[in-house]
Amino acid sequence: MTITLSHWELPPIEPNQPVDSICLQLRWPDDAPVDITFSDIFSDVSGSLEGIQTRETILEGIVGNEQPIGFRFYMTPEQASITLQQLRSQFESLTQDFAVPPPAEISITTIAQADWENAWKTHWHVTPISDRLTICPSWEADTYQANTDEKRPNEQVIILDPGRAFGTGSHGTTRMTLQALDDWAQTNDLSQKSVLDLGCGSGVLAIAAAKLGATDIVALDIMEDAIASTQENAERNNVSHTITASTSPLCERCLTPFDLILANIQAQVIVELLPSMVERLNESGVILATGIIPEYEAMVTTALEEAGLTITKRWEDTKQPAQPTPSGDNPNEWVLLQAEKL
Repeated sequence: MTITLSHWELPPIEPNQPVDSICLQLRWPDDAPVDITFSDIFSDVSGSLEGIQTRETILEGIVGNEQPIGFRFYMTPEQASITLQQLRSQFESLTQDFAVPPPAEISITTIAQADWENAWKTHWHVTPISDRLTICPSWEADTYQANTDEKRPNEQVIILDPGRAFGTGSHGTTRMTLQALDDWAQTNDLSQKSVLDLGCGSGVLAIAAAKLGATDIVALDIMEDAIASTQENAERNNVSHTITASTSPLCERCLTPFDLILANIQAQVIVELLPSMVERLNESGVILATGIIPEYEAMVTTALEEAGLTITKRWEDTKQPAQPTPSGDNPNEWVLLQAEKL
């Protein structure tokens, strides 16, 4: 059932209706002068809805005149009403600050419990991420791993389904961190390195580190759902013995230093937590810091350098496989900075 909303209000759902999920669609006119990246809006909503845990986002770009003019977002019925109000607040700010027009159409489609699994399967498939890392949903895992013709040399398959916490490799920052992690691990023996996944979400980065050889990994997140997801996913990938997951704050939990810190969080949070990160970073240790949009890159760069770190590599992502690029190249949607304690 699809309903077009005249306001930012969710109509009541029939009490006996077996609704497991809701698809929210926001659409702009085909010729709308929208100078903003919809995936950025989308990731902000999915990653920071004031503690609301959304199902891992499926971003379906709605294209008009070869430009994105909207998106769809899946969530549980309990999340929908609050999500709508926070979206409304977000777009009111965008309208005021960046002249982004409000969406011309807001609609919801209810999805019955029996249809939810198939809805995910329609969008989620085996995804090669880097030279050695591939993310595979559980419903394709047996077939993919049995098909040796499709597998790559030294490939490490991470079995991961969309779930309660952020991080399936579809978002630019997650994908880029996985690629940068694999790149760094090519010349560093992870079996001899301690790793911190800060803001672990689904645990995909911690699991990737384990798949690449790390055996001493701590995964931290402020959300209980994220810790539960990390533990579930680590178990599914047979690496739970290498990962300790906790909601304890960084300043309390980690007293021993790390060789590698994976910080796929927001730019402002990177700057805020940087003193604690540097304090817990071994000599010659590395921070892979992302969640940075170009507007905040200078701020994060300055903070890293003032903390005594040297930026040795810069990555960009534009929904394509990220490649290292010289600092100063044309900025794209997301930036990852590799900083070392030299």
